[in-house]
Amino acid sequence: MKFTKSLSLLLFIMISFTATVIVTESCKKNQECESIDCNVGSQNPETCKCECPTGFSGANCEIEDLCVTNNVNCQNGGTCVNGACDCPDGFLGANCQTVDLNKIQTILNGGTTPITLYNAGVPLDSLIGKQFGGGIIASLDTGTGVALIATAADQTNSVKWGGTGTDITAITDIATIPNASADFDGETKTAAIVAQLGNNGGADYAAKLCADLVEGGFDDWYLPAEGELNELFKNIGNAGTGQMPDGFYWSSTERSPTGAWYIGFANSAVSSISKDANYRCRCVRK
Repeated sequence: MKFTKSLSLLLFIMISFTATVIVTESCKKNQECESIDCNVGSQNPETCKCECPTGFSGANCEIEDLCVTNNVNCQNGGTCVNGACDCPDGFLGANCQTVDLNKIQTILNGGTTPITLYNAGVPLDSLIGKQFGGGIIASLDTGTGVALIATAADQTNSVKWGGTGTDITAITDIATIPNASADFDGETKTAAIVAQLGNNGGADYAAKLCADLVEGGFDDWYLPAEGELNELFKNIGNAGTGQMPDGFYWSSTERSPTGAWYIGFANSAVSSISKDANYRCRCVRK
C-alpha cells in the first residue's frame, strides 16, 4: 500500500513538472521579440535574431563582404580583398584578366604554362625565346598545348651524326626534302639511333649527346627531327629571335645508311650529307 502511494506521488510530480515546462515554453514562444535593427536582414520571430542575406554577417547584418555582394571573380590566381582583386605579378585589370606583356618571363617563372598564356591572349611572338622547361621556348602547338623547348645553347659546334654505313633499322629512311621537313618524330628517332649505335666505339655522336643530356632539371632531351629543327630555325634562329647562331645543324632524320638531314641556319638550306660531317647540335624536349 505504501509503495502504491509513493508511486502515485512520483507520477504526480513528473506530470506537474512536464506541464510547467510546456506552459513555460509556450509562453516564451508567444512572447513578442524586442525589436532590433537588422540593417539589410530581417528579424526571425522564433529566435528574435537577425537573419542575414548572403554576403552579410554580424548581429545586425552590419558586416558586408564586398567580394560576395559584388560577385567579384578574380582570374589567374588573383584574390579578392575588400571587394577588389589583388592580382599576382604579371596580371592586370579589374579581374586580373589581362596579362602584362612586359612580365611574361616573370609569369612563366611562376609556373604558368605557355599555352595558358596564349589562351589568355598573349601572342606567340611574346612567348618564343622565353625561358621555360629547362631551356627556351622554340615553338608552341596551340592545338595540343605542347611546347617545343630547346636548350639555351648548342651542345657542341662540331660532332658527327654517327654510324656511317649503318642503317638505323627501327626508323624509315627519308629521301625527299618535303618528307624530311614533315618529320617531327625526333624523340623516337633519337631513341632508335642510340639503341643501335650504343657507345659508337667511344666516339661522340649527335643523338647520344642529347640522349645523355641532363639540363635545367630535365633528362628527356633528344635530337630534333628535320621538321622540329626547322621550327628552331624559323623561331629562334636568325629568321626569328636570333638565339641560335648561323651554322649547320644536325637533325635525327636519316636519309640513308651513309647520310642524314641537316639545316644551314645562315641561309635556311635543307639538305642531306654524309654522317661523317661535323655539324652543330642543339637538343630539344617537350
